[in-house]
Amino acid sequence: YRSTEDIIEEMRQLRTTYGINTFPFWDDAFTALRPRLKELCEAIQDESELDGISWSCITPGNMIKPIDLDRMRAAGCCSVNFGIESGDVGIVKAIQKGQRPDDIRAAVKSAKAAGMTTVVNFMFGFPEEGTDELKCTQDLMSELAETTDYFNTRGVLVPFPGTRIY
Repeated sequence: YRSTEDIIEEMRQLRTTYGINTFPFWDDAFTALRPRLKELCEAIQDESELDGISWSCITPGNMIKPIDLDRMRAAGCCSVNFGIESGDVGIVKAIQKGQRPDDIRAAVKSAKAAGMTTVVNFMFGFPEEGTDELKCTQDLMSELAETTDYFNTRGVLVPFPGTRIY
């Protein structure tokens, strides 16, 4: 965990020293703590040395609300990368993702409405996944196509020793 002040200071240094204007946040649950998200967005907006920057983040579809997306956009967020994993409810439950297709649809649509680039990520190769489950994922992808700029379908399940799926 890093404090908002620490993040802002690093962004300021990177911009001043190297001219960096785009910042990717590689935290797969970036929006999970909504008060922290609000604090960070406000700090970015309040820091005059960060005027005009852009940034992107990763989040599950169930951890974001339209008000968050509006706040993020106002603070310079230009792209949201959604970890969806599967369009099949059974697979999502088995991997304990905690999101429903309605969460995903609403989140991607809201991000697009806020003026952001949308990226959705899917994974394949779950033990319970067969042709029916893959069809559910394909159907969800078709539904999301209108509001999705990029589909990342290169995610292949790699079970790690010590994990439940291994």
